[in-house]
Amino acid sequence: EISDLKEQFNQAKKKDSKLGGIFDLDKSFDRLNELKKESSKPEFWNINENASVILKQISRLEKEIFLWKDLKQRHDDVEILFEFAEEGGI
Repeated sequence: EISDLKEQFNQAKKKDSKLGGIFDLDKSFDRLNELKKESSKPEFWNINENASVILKQISRLEKEIFLWKDLKQRHDDVEILFEFAEEGGI
């Protein structure tokens, strides 16, 4: 039944929104921008170990941000599908 699926989806979405509070996307995005600015400085490669750590942090943050954005897009898509189903469009 569509209404049961929609209820399960809404419960899962509430759990995800709580996780979103733990993983602050705005803060992650700000940190990513700071690190990218740092990596663009001419002296960035003077200490290879530090540069490597920063590049790993950039990579991790980019992946995290992508995953959260992708999850949100998928949620939005499912909500639209539920609307179509309720209106008899599917």
